[in-house]
Amino acid sequence: LACGCCGQPTVYLFPEKTQKRRTKLVRMLRRQGVKRIYTACPNCTVQLRELEGFEILPVWPVLAEYMTAEDVSIPEGSFIWHDPCPTRKEPEQQAAARKLLHICGCDCTEPEHTGCKTQCCGNFHMLAATDPEKSATMRRNRLKEFPEERTIISSCEGCLGAFRGEGRTTIHLLELL
Repeated sequence: LACGCCGQPTVYLFPEKTQKRRTKLVRMLRRQGVKRIYTACPNCTVQLRELEGFEILPVWPVLAEYMTAEDVSIPEGSFIWHDPCPTRKEPEQQAAARKLLHICGCDCTEPEHTGCKTQCCGNFHMLAATDPEKSATMRRNRLKEFPEERTIISSCEGCLGAFRGEGRTTIHLLELL
C-alpha cells in the first residue's frame, strides 16, 4: 500500500490547499480499499478522523490490549512521560500509553501537568513555524517540569522533536516498546 501524510501541516500553514490535499488522500485510500487506519501519531488521528468513510483507531489501546511483558525488554534509564496535546481529551489513549509503560516495567514518572492537564510542547497547530517565539516560550515552560536526568517519552514525534531541539534526550513510545 502506498501511504501519505495526513495533511496536518497543510491545515495550519496552507489552509487554502487543505481541501485539495484531503480529496487526494481520500481518493488514494479508497482506490486501495482502505476502510480502517491505525495511527501512532496523535495529530494524524485528529486529522484523519475528519475524513468520512474510514475507521480511525489509535494504535495505543490495541497494543495495550495485546502486548505482554514477554514482548518487550525492560529499558535502562529513567524516563518521564509527556502526554501530547491532541490526547488531552482522549482518556483511552492516555490509559493505554500508561499501561504500555507499566508493561515495559521502566522507571517512568509523570510531570505535574499531565493527562487532561498536559502542557503543550510549543508545536500546537504548527506554532513552531507560525510563531517561533511563542512556541519556544511554551516549550521551555513545559521542559521546566522534566528533570534533566530523565529521558522524555511521548507518543508524539512532533513533541519529541521540539524537546530534542532544546538539547533533551527523548524516545518515542514505539521505540521504547
